[in-house]
Amino acid sequence: MADAELLGPLRALAALLPEAAGIQSEHLGKVASQLKAFESEAVISFLKAGEKCLGKLTGDTVVMLQRVLAGTRAVARDRKDFIETDDGKAQSVYELLEKYDTDKDGILSRSEFLSAATILMGDDAMSPKDLDVLANQVDKNRDGSIDIHEFTVWLYTEMADNSGDKKSEPPARSKENGAPPLKDVEKLNEKLEAMQAELDTKSRALAAIETRHEEEIDASLDFWRGIAKNSVLTIDSKIDLANSTWLGNGKFGFVLKATRLKDGREVVVKMMGLRWAHLAVKEWQHGSTMGKHANLVDYDDVMLHNDDDDQFERLLKKGYAEGKLKSRQKRTAFPDRYICLTQELMNRGTVQDWMDDNCLFPGGILDVMQKVAGALAFMHKKGVTHNDIKPENVMLHQEDSSTDNAPVTVKLGDLGCCTKSEDTTADYWQYGMTAFCMVTGEKFGARKYRAELASGFCDECERGLKAREVPGSLGASLSKVPDLMRRIYPKEVTMSEVHNEPLLQGWSFFDGSDLVSGLQQSLSRTMTLHMSNMNDATARHACLHIDAIDE
Repeated sequence: MADAELLGPLRALAALLPEAAGIQSEHLGKVASQLKAFESEAVISFLKAGEKCLGKLTGDTVVMLQRVLAGTRAVARDRKDFIETDDGKAQSVYELLEKYDTDKDGILSRSEFLSAATILMGDDAMSPKDLDVLANQVDKNRDGSIDIHEFTVWLYTEMADNSGDKKSEPPARSKENGAPPLKDVEKLNEKLEAMQAELDTKSRALAAIETRHEEEIDASLDFWRGIAKNSVLTIDSKIDLANSTWLGNGKFGFVLKATRLKDGREVVVKMMGLRWAHLAVKEWQHGSTMGKHANLVDYDDVMLHNDDDDQFERLLKKGYAEGKLKSRQKRTAFPDRYICLTQELMNRGTVQDWMDDNCLFPGGILDVMQKVAGALAFMHKKGVTHNDIKPENVMLHQEDSSTDNAPVTVKLGDLGCCTKSEDTTADYWQYGMTAFCMVTGEKFGARKYRAELASGFCDECERGLKAREVPGSLGASLSKVPDLMRRIYPKEVTMSEVHNEPLLQGWSFFDGSDLVSGLQQSLSRTMTLHMSNMNDATARHACLHIDAIDE
C-alpha cells in the first residue's frame, strides 16, 4: 500500500488511542443519539478491529501515533489554548516547543527540555540534579526525548502549579546536602501524581480491551465445546426435520420451525454454513453466556450438522421450489456442513404486529413496559446493553392456545446488537420511545429521538391518554405513564426501579380488551389472526435479520 493511502487509516488509529477519550466535541453526542442500530454495530466493530490493530503495533509506532494525536489533544475542550510566560506573552504549546526546539526536529532533546524547564520555571527553581529527575518523569515513553504530547502534559501541569504565583521569589534551597526545600518536593509529588493518573487511565483502557478479548475467547470456547458435544451425523437425531416448516432465509443462513424430539416442544432452528461461524459465535455469546431470564428469548442449543446424505439439501431445494425460500439467483450448490442454533419459538408475534392490527390492549402497554424493564435490568446488571429496543423486538408467546385469554409471556428478543458496555443511554431512550409508540400507535423510527424532544413526546402521550378516557384503576395507571417517561428519558430511574414501579404491577396483556377502538372481530378471531402472522414474526426475529438475500 502506498504511503499516501496509509495516512487516513493512521489518523483513525491515532484517534483510537486511550488518551483520545478525553477529547470532546459538542457534535459527538448528537451524532451518537441519531445512529441506527446497524450503524451503532458498525461503529463498535470498527472500534474492536482498531483496538486489535493497535495491539499488534510496535512500541515505536505507537509513540509516533501518540505524536499524531498530540496535535488534537492540545485543543481539547477542557484545556487552555495559550500559556502565559514570565515575560507576559501568551504563547501556544506549539510556539513554546518550537521556541526551545533548537535543531527543529519537532521534538525536544533532553538538553533542550532542561533548558526550557530552567527558563520557564526560573533559574533557581530546581537544582540540575532535580531537573534530571524531572526530565525522567516527563519522558514517559523513555525514548530520551520529549514529544509534543509529553511537553503538553508537563507544561499545563507546571503552569497550573505556578498560576498566581509567577512573580514571587523562588523558595530558598536547603544548604544541608543540597536537598530541595519541602515545597519543591511537594511540587514533584504533584507532577508524579498527575503522570500516574494518566498512566492509570491508559492501564484501565488496556485492561478493558483485554477483558473484552478474554470474553470473546471464552464465548468462542464455550461455543465450540457445545459444537463438539452435540456434533451429530444428521440433525434429525435432535429435531423432527421431516415435518419441519420453513420460516425464511437471509444472507447468513436459513430458519425453520421444528419439533424438538426430547420433549415435543416447538423451536426455531437457524442453519448457517461454516463460512459464517464467526457470526454464530457472536450470537451465541450474547444469547447463552448472559444467562436465562423470564423476559429474554431463550437460546437453547448449538449443534454441527453433517449433510452427507443430502437430506437437508433436498429440504432446501423443496423450500425454494415452493417459494418459501428466496434468492436473487438460482441456487445450484449448498454447504455440506451447518452450524445449527436453536431458540424458543414465540408463537404470538410481536408487539408491533398487535399495534399494526390496532388491538394492543391498554393492559398490554403496562404489561410490556414492566416485563421489558425487567429484562433490561437483568442485562444491565450483567454489564450488557441491548441497543435495539423497539416494539418489533418485543415478542409474545401463549402456552395454551386453546384458551383465548390465556396468559401471554412477554420477552425481549433480537440480541444481535448487544454490546458489553456500561453506557446504557441508548437503552433508555429506545425504551422511552417504545412506550411512546405503544401509547400513540406511531411506528417506531418515524421520528428521530433527540434529548430536547423528550418533553414533547411525553406531552403527546399525556394528550393521547386523556383522549382515550380509559376508566377505573387501569386508566389511573395509564395516566401516570407520561410522568414515568419524563424520568426514564434522562435516566433519573434505573430499569430495576421501572420494573418495580407500582403503576406497572398486576396487569395482564388482555386487560382492557373491551376498550380497544375499531376492534370488530371477536377476541378468538383476533388470536387466529396473530397465529397466521406468527411465522413472519418468528422469521424476522431468529436473529438473522431476514432480508431475502441468499448467501
